[in-house]
Amino acid sequence: MRVVKALDEFATRRSQCTVFGVSGQKAVGAEATTPSKMSPPHSHKVTILPPPPPHSNSRFVLPAWLSSSQRAALLLTAFLASAGYAVIGLILLLLTVAAEGILVRSLPWRRSPVDGFTVAFVAAFLLSGWTSLYRPLAVGSAGLGALTIYLAFGPLYQQMYRDGWFLKTYLGVWTAGATLAAAWAFYLHLATGRPAFTPELTQNMLATTVLMGLIVSVGVFIMSRSLWRYAAAAGCVVLALALVETTSRGAWLGVSVALASFLILIGRRHLWQTTALLLFTGLVVLAVTTPERSRLLLRASSIPEVGTHDRVLLARTALAIFADHPVVGTGLNTFSLEHAKYKLPGDINVAPPFAHNVFLNMAAEGGALGFAAFSAIILWTLVAGWRWRATSSGQADRIASVTVLSAFLGLLVHQMFDGTVLSVHLGAGLWFLIAIVGAFQPDRHLVRRSVEPHGLGGPRGM
Repeated sequence: MRVVKALDEFATRRSQCTVFGVSGQKAVGAEATTPSKMSPPHSHKVTILPPPPPHSNSRFVLPAWLSSSQRAALLLTAFLASAGYAVIGLILLLLTVAAEGILVRSLPWRRSPVDGFTVAFVAAFLLSGWTSLYRPLAVGSAGLGALTIYLAFGPLYQQMYRDGWFLKTYLGVWTAGATLAAAWAFYLHLATGRPAFTPELTQNMLATTVLMGLIVSVGVFIMSRSLWRYAAAAGCVVLALALVETTSRGAWLGVSVALASFLILIGRRHLWQTTALLLFTGLVVLAVTTPERSRLLLRASSIPEVGTHDRVLLARTALAIFADHPVVGTGLNTFSLEHAKYKLPGDINVAPPFAHNVFLNMAAEGGALGFAAFSAIILWTLVAGWRWRATSSGQADRIASVTVLSAFLGLLVHQMFDGTVLSVHLGAGLWFLIAIVGAFQPDRHLVRRSVEPHGLGGPRGM
């Protein structure tokens, strides 16, 4: 009887344990994970925990085909986003989420720490659109924005929450897609003589995706093993070449801040190999761009002027719009329509799509309500990203947190001089980063999900 009782107690405890955030039971829509498949016993961290809190889908196990379809759609979206084709992946995600909703008979969503700010943000712009002079455009844009957030954030957050290991695959696929997009853009630059671009992305929009891809590729390089490390290093070179050839000064500033933060936060253990990678990348870029060096240096010398002249006039226009519509703004995607009414002498811009500063744009189009909600989301992500890094449980966890936080910082700096994330293609990338940060936060009921210690070259890695 004692033996039977002991076995029963052991089985009960095993059903409640998690190993690096992956349940000992078979995960919803995922393959069961056992310590022997993950890493040697000495590298495990096993915590006995109470059962997870109930949620809308906690009693429903997704069919394997649907779970696999959602994962594939997430990876495809990450792969296509850098070239400007995120919508294709988002449509596939919509189909899988709709199928899940039909099966569970409720809206598929897992509660996250940033839900309150997100709801406030969407509500602010729906209210702004309803009161706007351009109601059809503003309400439609707010609705499209809400759908983009739901698809770019919700499924990815849920997948990362269930399986922290998915992050390594996701970042690897993101790097591959960004590298191919950068190679394509660089080829088009050589063929046309224009700044690097893709058929769907202008030079500034491409600079946004390449900036994020470059930082992600640096993180993948540090996390990878053997051949995948060399592939990531090659990706860094291609991405850096494309970024340079976009001639986007705001993106150059952004990537400088992102790389500096990466070097500061990564720690001594990986500092030298990161520095070596960046030096190698820089030397290759200098060698390849030698025929264009004078033009690029002239462009770089004008970086101190990136926030002057026409950008200042656009900023003053945005502030004037905000002053006349201080509470709810003029509605999402209406800056180009309002610009003509507030155009200042010397402003050479003709119907600019945004104010070339995402925060001023939020203030003009969303008023104090929209600006406050957006700022709260950004501030929460920065604090949460820093918390993830500070509480990281291993080297792979630290590398992942530093990678995502640095990419987010670089993106923010770029958007101080641009507004490209206001588009669906690039806005999805912003919410990818927020979802990743959110999924790796401490939880009152479960241990914080963690990236497994092997990195991208581990047993379930690439």
